[in-house]
Amino acid sequence: MPSEAEPSGLLDRIWQALHQATVERQHAWRTPVLATVDNEGAPQARTVVLRHAAQSSAILHVYTDRRSPKVAQLAACPAGVLVFWCPALSWQLRVRAAFTVDDCSDSMQAVWSQVRHTRAAKDYLSAAAPGEPLPAVGRLTSPEPQLAVLIGRVESIDWLEIGRDTHRRALFDHQSTRWLTP
Repeated sequence: MPSEAEPSGLLDRIWQALHQATVERQHAWRTPVLATVDNEGAPQARTVVLRHAAQSSAILHVYTDRRSPKVAQLAACPAGVLVFWCPALSWQLRVRAAFTVDDCSDSMQAVWSQVRHTRAAKDYLSAAAPGEPLPAVGRLTSPEPQLAVLIGRVESIDWLEIGRDTHRRALFDHQSTRWLTP
């Protein structure tokens, strides 16, 4: 249990768990919900897969098809929120981040060189964009991969522990680290 006077130790535990979620397929935080805003100002939320977490640079990565609506939404409004829930710890995270989309850099090409040899490769080689029906005839695969990396620069982490008798909450951002509940 983290010290009541020192939430920074808790932040290290959070980042360790985020990193573990990128390597353990059954980790509860592997599949957070990403919320964005569409062009009409309506919230949109979907489950994504956390692929990379780096505490030193406060960066989180999610892979997606570059034709998916979330890419256009983040291009128009780069603010997004990732929501994580871990029943074993009774921890919820709301991670606010500024997202950029990488669909052509050398580092994205390096990601594709690893993904192309996995079962997930087919997700980025479909001729149809996400949500579109597959063509009845013709090409079922795209001539080039449609992979994009969503790079989230973490702006704040709102941590909530749901206890049996009481809840605890802390906020970690660039200005401060503080407990929000006693």
